Amino acid sequence: MNLPLNTEFNIDTVSFSVKNAFVNLQHLNPTYQHVTRNGEDKYIRSNRTLIAGANKRHRIAVRYDETNKELEIEGALYAFLYGQNVYTTSNLKWTCLRVLEELKNTLGTVATSDDVKATWKAGHLDLNRVDIAVNFRFKSKSQVHKVLQQVALQLNCSKSSIRRVRTSIYWCPEYGKKFQIVAYAKGPQMQAKNKHDVSEVNLEYMQLMDDCENVLRIELRLYRAALKELGLSQVLDWKINTPRKIFAQYFERMHLLNVLSGPLTSADFDSVTDRMKPVIALLKLGANMDKIYSARTLARHRTYFRKKNIDISVPTCEVKAKNLGQLLSSRNRVMLPPNWLTLCKKSRSS
Repeated sequence: MNLPLNTEFNIDTVSFSVKNAFVNLQHLNPTYQHVTRNGEDKYIRSNRTLIAGANKRHRIAVRYDETNKELEIEGALYAFLYGQNVYTTSNLKWTCLRVLEELKNTLGTVATSDDVKATWKAGHLDLNRVDIAVNFRFKSKSQVHKVLQQVALQLNCSKSSIRRVRTSIYWCPEYGKKFQIVAYAKGPQMQAKNKHDVSEVNLEYMQLMDDCENVLRIELRLYRAALKELGLSQVLDWKINTPRKIFAQYFERMHLLNVLSGPLTSADFDSVTDRMKPVIALLKLGANMDKIYSARTLARHRTYFRKKNIDISVPTCEVKAKNLGQLLSSRNRVMLPPNWLTLCKKSRSS
């Protein structure tokens, strides 16, 4: 499935660390944890300190290893800077460096030398997690939920490890140790988070929440193991087009194909060979294909229909199903920042 060329790929949550950093300890959580190995202290690290971002809405978490002068930073970085994470940027290096500039003011974070500062600017920052998100706009909130139901059905039938939390679906191959793909309704997620926020009132953000009511968001969450395998474990490894390339690579693994639905009609036979017409008929009539075909033959049939962007592993739906291929690859789904949104202070392609 090819996403439109003007699809926006948004860097969301990032976890990264910088070495050789001085931090004003008075601004950190006063409690510490001892990390030990073989019964001896390996290093002493401050517990998590939360730092409020723009409009006090999105906070990032920092931890400081005083022994090795290493600072860990985690959170929705762009949201920390500008108060929203719906429309962000594909420029990971610029975002991380801007956050470090901000922490210089709030934590007194500085490099231990000019040479170290130069390595930071070059992108020698270690990555532990990077989330890449794409937003899809639909006609209504109910259509978003129908698409999510169909996605969940397909992933369940593919025997992959998935879990559901309210309107969110988590696809977690290998128990999510390397990566996860999460699909959820963005509007309800923003509304739920806003209820527990202590943010300053911002009418534009309220307008943004309303604007996202009919938005489906799909996020690729890459963890340290996957980043190392991809050769993307440092910020300097990321280029402007890296989020697009990597998202597309992992998104294809989900195999979000179309499914058969509705009653059997003559139109169902139009695009298949005569040999496959009985297969279509049996599927539409709800037959148990495992009882009719051998595993080898059924695998060939699945391959044939997969080339037609149809997943026959999923039971036929009585009600007409959404065409996921057409829906998600349509230019009508592409979301661009509205003209009224000023919560993007910096050119997002810089």
